[in-house]
Amino acid sequence: MNSNTKNEKGFTLLEILIAVVLLSVGMLAMGSFLGSFVNRNAANERMTTGTAMAEEKVEALRSQALSTDLTAADGSTETLTASGGNYTRTWVINDTNNPHTITVTVAWVDGETPRQVVLATLVNDNA
Repeated sequence: MNSNTKNEKGFTLLEILIAVVLLSVGMLAMGSFLGSFVNRNAANERMTTGTAMAEEKVEALRSQALSTDLTAADGSTETLTASGGNYTRTWVINDTNNPHTITVTVAWVDGETPRQVVLATLVNDNA
């Protein structure tokens, strides 16, 4: 019986262990990246929701300015629930001159970090 081990092809146990370690490190890095990606995506969704809420209120106040005086709509606060969170929407109308300055602020808590979106615009009213 002739046993010639020098011509046999295949992987050694050491090569397989090194490949498994490298693959494991790569998979852990990918898992960490995907976790942060999902968290960032959720935070961006809340930011988009807050911005949409602020834009909605600005447009509603602009429409109201076409038919009535805006001084009655100044300084209110609303609590809204959307996109898995609670949002607080406040607005202030500076009515010392015409055009009026409308500032809408939408605030929420993202994890433990308070966030907010502030939109401001100028509006003429009929008064």
